[in-house]
Amino acid sequence: MDSIIDSLIELINSAQNISDSGFDIQAFLTWKGMAFITLFALLGPFHYYTRKFCQFTSDSSRNGLLAGEGILVAVKEHFTKRDGPGKEVQFLERDTPSSEYVPWASRHKKWYSLDFIKRIP
Repeated sequence: MDSIIDSLIELINSAQNISDSGFDIQAFLTWKGMAFITLFALLGPFHYYTRKFCQFTSDSSRNGLLAGEGILVAVKEHFTKRDGPGKEVQFLERDTPSSEYVPWASRHKKWYSLDFIKRIP
């Protein structure tokens, strides 16, 4: 789980660096691809955060970058919580406390028909 959080933190920091250095479109597109792959593997293609990330970053400008960064921050906060200043980061308990979180890419998949997928908003 630590590597997931570390990856999200690196992507968030990269977004800040891209914004602070004058917004290079090529750096943004590279960052967008890496962030999408991370969200896809972690949450899956139909998760709210994955879909909103795609929607917000379709604007290839600083606004899209900041919105995408916000999604990554939300995902990071979804997986961690802080009990107050100076407290250790603790992982949220899942439905079954004894089980470890399994990223979407590693989970057993239920395949849907193409017609079902086309109906998803």
